[in-house]
Amino acid sequence: MASRGAERWTPGISLGRGSKPMEAVGGLFAMAADAIKFVFRRPFQGREFLEQSWFVARVAIAPTLLVAIPFTVLISFTLNILLRELGAADLSGAGAAFGAVTQVGPLPVTGRADLIIENRGHREQVADIRLRAAYKGDFELLCARCVEPVPTPLAGSFDLIFRPQAADATPGERAITLDETEIGYYEESGLSLEDVVREQVLLSLPSRTLCKEDCKGLCPRCGQNLNQQTCNCKPAADAKWNALAALAGTIESR
Repeated sequence: MASRGAERWTPGISLGRGSKPMEAVGGLFAMAADAIKFVFRRPFQGREFLEQSWFVARVAIAPTLLVAIPFTVLISFTLNILLRELGAADLSGAGAAFGAVTQVGPLPVTGRADLIIENRGHREQVADIRLRAAYKGDFELLCARCVEPVPTPLAGSFDLIFRPQAADATPGERAITLDETEIGYYEESGLSLEDVVREQVLLSLPSRTLCKEDCKGLCPRCGQNLNQQTCNCKPAADAKWNALAALAGTIESR
């Protein structure tokens, strides 16, 4: 096993000249092996474990939060610039709200689930589940223009039919009716009601959320929230008018 050197863990053998990096790597693996071995030896270093766990959590939680928040804003800001370049400024920020949905309160759900036996012939039966429920809760979505959080109350209801996945798992193509397009499927392990409610809530989110109707959004150059303060950036020329500008220049030259 590795021995503890004066400055680092060493593998106990010399690899010759130029082997310093390899010895350091080998010492790291040797130290990890010793750490695993001593974990199962008594007495267990419980205090050391708690101190090291608290140290890792203390130095990792704050940077993670500080990086995650501006990263979401940066992605939304970059998406808005891309949509502006493509001439789809009206859609800027429409998809960003789905990436930052925050539930700010409880989400009470009331409903019931019924078992429906579907007969397919004399011996074949299919156990369908009919799920009817209603929900109501408060969320925060990002404004599609300035990326500021907007309080958004949501309420809705659904009436869904779920069928065992194996019931329609027949090879080849099969024609379905219009009613069957509304049927979901569940596996043998069961139906997760939490997943169903989460899906319905996400589907009920508005496609575009604004903090106010006349929201000025963000500056496409410096990112300043124009609702709070104006910036000194020059407005970018609209590429859609470049052809007319060139035509005007040609007419003037004649």
